[in-house]
Amino acid sequence: MTRVTSAQRPGTVIIDAGIKAMSSDSVATAGSLGVVCDAEGGPLDGVEFAGGNEEHGYLTGPGTAGLRVGDLLRVVPNHACGTTNMWSELYFADGGRAVERHPIRARY
Repeated sequence: MTRVTSAQRPGTVIIDAGIKAMSSDSVATAGSLGVVCDAEGGPLDGVEFAGGNEEHGYLTGPGTAGLRVGDLLRVVPNHACGTTNMWSELYFADGGRAVERHPIRARY
């Protein structure tokens, strides 16, 4: 889960999940960092997770026009291994709400 933190540029929004949260391992083959979905899990048409730095991601495309600061999104990362290694806990979400928490024991 991630939130939109900036929507100032037409065609681009910034989210609070970058390559530390998503892993950059599969960018070359997949063309993006992951599949962007709404909080319920449905893919957002016209929105691509085009890139990012360590802490922020950049979503591009015509579908970003409807996104606003504070919107909650779900992103399915392209490569879960690197993503899981960066965090101590995994949360299961239902409708944008965390419903279960699981510790990640096999790290590093």
